[in-house]
Amino acid sequence: MLLKVGLLLIVVSVVIGEVLRQVRIRQDVALRKVHLSLGLSGAEFARLLLRLADRNDVRVIESRHLITDHYVPGARILRLAPQNYHGVNLAAAGLAAHEVGHALQEAVVYRSLPWRQTVIGLAYYGSFGSFLVSVLPILVARPLGLFILGACWIFIRANSLLTLPVERDATSRILDLMRKYRVVPEMREFAKLEQMLRGAELDKVSGFLKTVHFLASHLLFWKSR
Repeated sequence: MLLKVGLLLIVVSVVIGEVLRQVRIRQDVALRKVHLSLGLSGAEFARLLLRLADRNDVRVIESRHLITDHYVPGARILRLAPQNYHGVNLAAAGLAAHEVGHALQEAVVYRSLPWRQTVIGLAYYGSFGSFLVSVLPILVARPLGLFILGACWIFIRANSLLTLPVERDATSRILDLMRKYRVVPEMREFAKLEQMLRGAELDKVSGFLKTVHFLASHLLFWKSR
């Protein structure tokens, strides 16, 4: 029974996760080839949106950290990966716009925003835990060790899924702002940006499925020993 459950989890998580991943990859590649008509880089686009939202207190900086494209509440810092900070394309603009959406949430004291920050921090430090999860079955034949570490890792991923309402709210806020000021006047261009922003949640779902696949694979590894 355990073998059948493990195989089912692997097949389902691999198929769905890979489909979602390919959709996001193709979308990102396609939008990076589309020049933003405003001629602004991702950083400049973010600063424009922040000015319109009266959030001139927020700094937009280029990030060299592992966690990129990230807004830091309290510190009022918006970090963008180099390709999005300097990129003059729809993908860079969309990612920058989404992070500005979190700055808008902070301005209205959106209650779930601090929880999102906690989850992001857990995911960052949890990446080290995932390394332990990957090598533990090779070093020792103790299912309990992997079960504990795996449970912690999947808890982090599950919490990431639970932050989807926060991400959707940030997207809605920034889209409302762009519509209000007609920041992107060309309708087809705006539609592509909206599609990208609405589809960003696929990354979290895909990440969760990868974790399910990973743990199910090790489950079968133990079963075969």
